[in-house]
Amino acid sequence: MVYYTKINFKYNYELYISPKKEKKSKHSWFFEKKKNQNRPCSYPKKTQKGQKSISLIKLAFKMLPQTNRIKKKKDFELIFKKGRSLKDGFLILKLMENNSDQSRFGFIVSQKVSKKATIRNKVKRRLRSAVEENLENIKKGFDAVLIVLSGLEKKEFSEIEESLKSLFIKAKIISEIKK
Repeated sequence: MVYYTKINFKYNYELYISPKKEKKSKHSWFFEKKKNQNRPCSYPKKTQKGQKSISLIKLAFKMLPQTNRIKKKKDFELIFKKGRSLKDGFLILKLMENNSDQSRFGFIVSQKVSKKATIRNKVKRRLRSAVEENLENIKKGFDAVLIVLSGLEKKEFSEIEESLKSLFIKAKIISEIKK
């Protein structure tokens, strides 16, 4: 019997234990390779040496590129200190110019919006998607932090997108709206 001890989720590799060191544990079913598994995996499979295939998640959803995201705490603090604020509905926009050819966005959804992390993450995904759809219309060279107020989690995506567009128009960072 063949046992697999570890699955590395970055690549589709399994670590094989030789038959000499057969292990029998009550959890061995977890590490065994399943036959006839027709579900697509969500992590990239290694096709040839040095090549990766495209992740199925990235094909299914368009995501905001990493270059357009604010992740560092220092960047958030700088925007809060020196940026200007605008409000529209359930969104607050903190905006500051940067010396880059990219516009970057950060998203803050506090526990006041929802105690459940799944709902907060859903709101962030919706906002990222709405920003990504308008990314080609947004002027370059801005850092923006979107702060979500309580009540946005109950809105439909189209309402969130309209609120975000009107906020960008107020801030004068949308060059032209294409429909």
